[in-house]
Amino acid sequence: MVAQASARGLCGLPEGSPRLDRRSGTVYGVPVHYTLMNRLLAIRIDVRSSVPAYRQIADTLRARLVEGGLPPGHGLPPVRRLAMELGVHFNTVAQAYRELAEEGWLDLKHGRGATVIERRAAPK
Repeated sequence: MVAQASARGLCGLPEGSPRLDRRSGTVYGVPVHYTLMNRLLAIRIDVRSSVPAYRQIADTLRARLVEGGLPPGHGLPPVRRLAMELGVHFNTVAQAYRELAEEGWLDLKHGRGATVIERRAAPK
């Protein structure tokens, strides 16, 4: 972990990654962040988009869930690790996970992370 942390910039991104000047709203460099934690997850966040980052994360994961790319029983990365990889605050990832849990896609357990569950059809 120490070697990984030392290779990162101040905001948790690899050196040379895009930076956002929060005062002016200017994005320096390429305005897209990726994580390639594993092949099932390839989350892209466009910092210039009007869509909030948590929604972009939730939408990407939901698409993987719908197409069967994340099978029931599959564990998702811990909130803090995914946040660090994406260069966002951990609450952003937590909000995306909570949204998917409310929709019936994930089982959230404090200290155990998020696990994909079998989604039941909505009652009619």
